[in-house]
Amino acid sequence: MAHHNDQQHKVTVGMWKECWNTPNGVFHNPDLNELLIKYHDKMLTRPDVCGEIDGIWDSGSLNTMDVEDRDKYIHRIRSLMGKGCVNLTEFVNFDKSIVDITWSMTKEELEREFGEGFKVEDITQMDAPKRLKDQGCDSLTLFAITKT
Repeated sequence: MAHHNDQQHKVTVGMWKECWNTPNGVFHNPDLNELLIKYHDKMLTRPDVCGEIDGIWDSGSLNTMDVEDRDKYIHRIRSLMGKGCVNLTEFVNFDKSIVDITWSMTKEELEREFGEGFKVEDITQMDAPKRLKDQGCDSLTLFAITKT
């Protein structure tokens, strides 16, 4: 993934919104051979094993782990990101009247956790599609975290 710019944000946000609103949607065409998608345990991956990463699409990892584990996870992700790497991180935000745990993070919290050498941008927020609203979700938020 090349360093992002405003035009790429628009494309990414459009794809992101379309995927969430399309049942069984996918984000890339494997026939293009332009993108390597690898599902792995990021907590076990190290830069000496896989090298630095150019781009990350983090679809809810921080949502699904215990809040106490976030520091360790973010430290590992920071160590994997190469200079200019863009980490697109999304959060599913739950209706606070239904779920009393804060699973999401704010831009300020992400800035504090990623720290110096990283730029955090709040890209967009959208209402959750019906299939997620039925589970107590009220919105989705997308952040771009860039290693500078």
